[in-house]
Amino acid sequence: MQTMEEKPVLKHNPLPRRKRAAWDAIIATEGVKMGLDGCRAFLENKIVNDIFYEGLYKGRPCVVKCSSRAPVSIKNEYDMSRRLAAVDPRACAEALDLWTAPDGRRAFVVLRRLPGPSLTDILSRDVGEDEAVAIIEDMIRIAEALKKSGIVWRDIISDNFIRDDEGHFRLIDAQFAVDRADFREIPFLRSHWSYRTIVFANHPMMAGRGWNDAAMMLFFVWKLSASPRAVELCEKLRGMAKESAFPVELAAGDERRLKWTLLRLRAARALALSKSRKARLDSRIAHVRMILKNDHSLWDEVLFAPPRERKK
Repeated sequence: MQTMEEKPVLKHNPLPRRKRAAWDAIIATEGVKMGLDGCRAFLENKIVNDIFYEGLYKGRPCVVKCSSRAPVSIKNEYDMSRRLAAVDPRACAEALDLWTAPDGRRAFVVLRRLPGPSLTDILSRDVGEDEAVAIIEDMIRIAEALKKSGIVWRDIISDNFIRDDEGHFRLIDAQFAVDRADFREIPFLRSHWSYRTIVFANHPMMAGRGWNDAAMMLFFVWKLSASPRAVELCEKLRGMAKESAFPVELAAGDERRLKWTLLRLRAARALALSKSRKARLDSRIAHVRMILKNDHSLWDEVLFAPPRERKK
């Protein structure tokens, strides 16, 4: 019988008590039927997902992502992760199981828990030549798997690359991944224009143009090392990036909304007190400005800079 072991939960915006109790009950009943055991909450109420649990799935360490805001995205994570893993089993965290409420209003996905660290953690310290080469090799392998599977992952941030128990990076978070040949936006994004436009329609690498998974991977690693092997691998990833653009048109009214968002972000920046808050707002302001100005300078810097400029 499963027991809900409590520990401090990181809360973005705490769930109402009744909603939290409902998820605990679902995990303790439906989850147990599927093979979940010893689950405990560790993250609560992010933008899209209600709550995250960690525990065991049929004896294997796992993470459980639950959402009532975007249940379709939970199924999308399951489907896209399995599709990518069919091409390369090491490309992403393994999707182990899926539960959807009979009325379709709630869903959770069970994913293999990776031990880490994340690419963010690795990039925060000095990286040696051998490790730099291994990281870039992992990026190429994942980019090739995405190309073969026809998937545009889109949520390519350094936090979403986690090392497995063999030391290789894998992708996590496929909730808003799309089929390159049959692009269909998740309903949550269609109804949340700022999240869709600022986060998932246009990233800084291709401001105003759309998305490019390989280019974003290159953005993280191109300055890690100037060794001949690292430069050679970056050139290969650069070639893949030039071919993997996925254009997404701004929807009607998005430009006007972006201008209004820019005004609000600047006002928030003027009132911000902490340096970290100001830094986060500066990053968002720069992103919105790049989209409005159709500024591709970051793209040009990363894709076309000669090797000698990539030294630390």
